[in-house]
Amino acid sequence: MYHTRSKYTNAPGLFGGNLIGCALIPMVLTSLIGCDQRELQEHTIRKGVERVPEPRRSETPEVVNQAPFPWKAPENWELDETPRAMRIATYHAPDPEGSIEIAVT
Repeated sequence: MYHTRSKYTNAPGLFGGNLIGCALIPMVLTSLIGCDQRELQEHTIRKGVERVPEPRRSETPEVVNQAPFPWKAPENWELDETPRAMRIATYHAPDPEGSIEIAVT
């Protein structure tokens, strides 16, 4: 019986312990695992909504005047009656550098 030995490692083996043989086995196994023979499949999917409905628009934002909690503003704050989106109330208060706006959201 004839045994081969690698000139690199002097170890016997299937490929004589040579590095190319050691790298070849995982490459061959990986390529065989990756060869899946499934056919392409075609599916028909029902068409959904053709047009997205237009959003409801208004010229002035909806304002809810009821706050979820009661509050009392200081006497020197001035209530701004202009309706604004996402605000319960807007106040203007005096400041040493001018007027500041306070938003209650």
